[in-house]
Amino acid sequence: MPVAWLVFSVAYLLFSFSIEERRMPGGVWDPGSTALPSGVAVVMIGCSLYLLLKDVRESVRSRGHDESLGKNGDGFITEKSHDPEAGGVRAERRMLSATVRLIAVTVLVLLAYVLSFRAIGFVISTTVMLFTLTYFYELGDVRVNVARNFVRYGIIATVITVVLFHIGVTALQWTRYFGRLWEIELLRSRAFTALLGLLLWSVLLWPVFVVMKRRFSFGKGSRIPLPGGAQQAAAVTRASILAVSTTLLLYLVFQQLFRVALPTGLFG
Repeated sequence: MPVAWLVFSVAYLLFSFSIEERRMPGGVWDPGSTALPSGVAVVMIGCSLYLLLKDVRESVRSRGHDESLGKNGDGFITEKSHDPEAGGVRAERRMLSATVRLIAVTVLVLLAYVLSFRAIGFVISTTVMLFTLTYFYELGDVRVNVARNFVRYGIIATVITVVLFHIGVTALQWTRYFGRLWEIELLRSRAFTALLGLLLWSVLLWPVFVVMKRRFSFGKGSRIPLPGGAQQAAAVTRASILAVSTTLLLYLVFQQLFRVALPTGLFG
């Protein structure tokens, strides 16, 4: 549910960016017509991330409780059990530190997204933002030892999005071209092109996600060569799937269906 609210909040933020900027005449101070919806969107994103962080905190607290009881991976108490209260205090401290780091990263990422949205463009900035937030919130912390994986697979997710974006946009342009050439109204309609783009990207995304899930298994066979590989594998997979699919879906809804002029940025 928090992830769904996050996607909706990002969509609303994109909508606020598309509003025509208007100000009061006469030199009266006015933040502009986009200030209120943009502010509401940022608050919505913050609330959805808070809900997601709340789920992460509960997961961390559960793991800390297991550690305090000396439980193994099967849930059985081992002979190396230590003081439950000491383990609980350590878990709370780790959780508080992780929360502070996640909040700091969230603020920086959202600020960078707002400032770079028009310069970099919708596709790259949205993919990077969604991947970054989802990846670290899935991990429940911001750790230095995952920087290599974060950069590597963040770039991979962005490249996949850009390639699929260009394939889909080219196909839709040719569809509208033949619609005008053959005077077929259906091929030029917004609903048809949006549906065609959705089907095309779904077909292209399916094998990509299948390969990712096979490579990044969630169990002991995880191929990510870092501590906590299974958890990182899940974070990489979910962050990539959410970032790529959501970016393309938002493009279809705003650009193809409602004809909102999303900034092309580096693709301009």
